[in-house]
Amino acid sequence: MYWSAFRSYFMMKAFTPEGQLQYEFIDIVQTVMPFYVIRALGGTIFFDRCFNYDLQFN
Repeated sequence: MYWSAFRSYFMMKAFTPEGQLQYEFIDIVQTVMPFYVIRALGGTIFFDRCFNYDLQFN
């Protein structure tokens, strides 16, 4: 998630020589989306292991 924050921060601070933002907001969202998908997948696996731990060892 730190990489996602760094990436979005630097994309929001990038300007063209004319003074406009280099990237549109949708470009930033599409760039950081894989990080959030990986986080959701990891959280799903974590909670699955937490709630199904007793079922494996009984």
